[in-house]
Amino acid sequence: MIHQKTLIAVVGCLVAATSIGQAADQSLAGLMQVEDLAPSASGLGHGSDVAVSGDLAVVGRPGDGVVDVYRRAETEPTLDGLPWQWSLYGSLTLPGLAPDAGFGASVAIDGQTVVVGAWKDDTVGTNAGGAWAFDVPADSQGWSEGGPAWYTINPGQPGVPSSELAESDYFGWDVAVSGDIVAVGAWGDDTAGDHAGAVHVFQRTEGGYTHVTKVTPGESEGGSRFGSTVAMAGELLLVGAPARAGWSGATYVFDASSGGWPLVERLDSPEGDAWERFGHSIATITEEDGDVTGILVGAPGDGELGQQAGCVYVFTPVEGGESLLYEPFETPKLVAPGGGPLERAGASVSVLAPDHSSESDDGGGVLIGAPGWRHPEDGQEHGAIYFVSFDEVGGGTEESGRVVLPSEPGGGLGACMACDVGPVGGESGFNAITILGGLPGANAGYGRVHLIHGPAVPHGGDCDEDGTFDPMEVYFYPESADCDGDGSHDACQLHDGAEDCNGDTILDVCQLDLATDCDGNGVLDECEVGGPGDCNADGVPDVCQLGGSSDCNGDGVLDDCQLSPPTDCDGNGALDECEVGGSGDCNVDGVPDVCQLDGSSDCNGDAVLDECQLGPQTDCDGDGVLDDCQLNQTTDCDGNSVLDVCEVGGPG
Repeated sequence: MIHQKTLIAVVGCLVAATSIGQAADQSLAGLMQVEDLAPSASGLGHGSDVAVSGDLAVVGRPGDGVVDVYRRAETEPTLDGLPWQWSLYGSLTLPGLAPDAGFGASVAIDGQTVVVGAWKDDTVGTNAGGAWAFDVPADSQGWSEGGPAWYTINPGQPGVPSSELAESDYFGWDVAVSGDIVAVGAWGDDTAGDHAGAVHVFQRTEGGYTHVTKVTPGESEGGSRFGSTVAMAGELLLVGAPARAGWSGATYVFDASSGGWPLVERLDSPEGDAWERFGHSIATITEEDGDVTGILVGAPGDGELGQQAGCVYVFTPVEGGESLLYEPFETPKLVAPGGGPLERAGASVSVLAPDHSSESDDGGGVLIGAPGWRHPEDGQEHGAIYFVSFDEVGGGTEESGRVVLPSEPGGGLGACMACDVGPVGGESGFNAITILGGLPGANAGYGRVHLIHGPAVPHGGDCDEDGTFDPMEVYFYPESADCDGDGSHDACQLHDGAEDCNGDTILDVCQLDLATDCDGNGVLDECEVGGPGDCNADGVPDVCQLGGSSDCNGDGVLDDCQLSPPTDCDGNGALDECEVGGSGDCNVDGVPDVCQLDGSSDCNGDAVLDECQLGPQTDCDGDGVLDDCQLNQTTDCDGNSVLDVCEVGGPG
């Protein structure tokens, strides 16, 4: 199923709310940056198609027959900006190709392999088309020593025009590459009917690319324009036929997992309205193991929000099915947040993939191109890109919105785009987001390309919101930014719930020592006081004061927290039970003597319990009453301080 999570660096970093009109307009937030990828030379159509893979990005400029290649490279650590930079790496051209062949009208990239289509190439016939693959050099030296190796791709042998191609096949209208497999769309192919379309599949072999098969709709579908869009993911080939059934459209799924490229399913629009152009754009949600857990299909003609407002449909695998089939998701339709008529949302669609390198495996969202969006300030078509988080795809409420970038009337932002999330400069680099947005109609037709890039790390790489990339602060100021030395910015750990019991914005773990954690339990003493653990409210945990005179009875509770009239009858600040059993409890009854002294228990007022003084010398008659408490003229007639009763019966 679809990841229903929040992208760690897109929801919080790609967009932030602004206030343009009533729409859900967004501006880039945090450390996300926008740059223009300048062409290698001034020419027409810069940004007609774009693609990105890791540290390489390619931009088609079919007006000049050039594809520019850009590379991202790490830079020296800096507190000013990001520690990487995109720059022009080189340009791909094809010697001898006609200038108007449209070389660069379609581009694709996977790793170091770039595929370029030129659907107007007339080598075989008018608009028969062509396609080529290039191996981008691993370093700049490769450009200076003859340039990239390139290979002709066509249904015949490499470099030889093929009888499979014919006039107006438009071979190369769209291209896709996955590993050693290349797919080339030819929507004008007439095999299954006039302009029914086809897609040619090629396998890389030693010295070039070999034609594997040609797939068609499998039915007589004249005018469907099958092959207008091609996409590859894992062992799936997805083909759009936006003109099928009165431009309602369809998308076909081919699966190579069991051998060959059989058609396994045709996806139709869940609504099936005419002129939806379902299949105009295709993207997939692909897991790290290559499993495709979602298919996204653009329908820029959908009318739910108004004529040609557009939408994207979501399909997920059928659970428990015997074969690989997809069905509409429980909430299958994504409309542009705040979208409206003529925006053509779904003209392009791309997926910001989940970040599999993070412990949380946080997921991203869907980017939807809307080249017809009109800016409220001038009412002209500028184009925009919408973002919908995977949480919202799953029915959640995560923030979504429209990214408004510098543009101009007729720019067409959103007509084509590409995105990627991955490490900079290799597996050990910082994870970064890269989004390319082509504006082929901008700059009087010369075109522009927006590069949107920034960190794909927790909280956008700026947890403390000071405008500096957190890893750079850790690098330059480890003592203040990473007190525990774990390589993670302290502010990010606090944001994620690390202990800061006293709210001083310093990790508790960095303040622990004998003075601040007397009991060594990993909790600051000050956070344990004022409650059950500090019964006397003296600001010191009770456990740290126990022992000796503070806990005379050894019950684990401070004596002064147990003092009361029943437990300290004499009010001397010592528990009664700790005073008994010695001279203070002469009768050993468990009650301090001093608490029992009164007229009846201390008849002679000598502050000693009478019962503790009884004996032959003090109680001669053995009546349990001290003799000196019974002396008077009646009991001691001779006044010799001896009871008369004790003097009779003898010599006296």
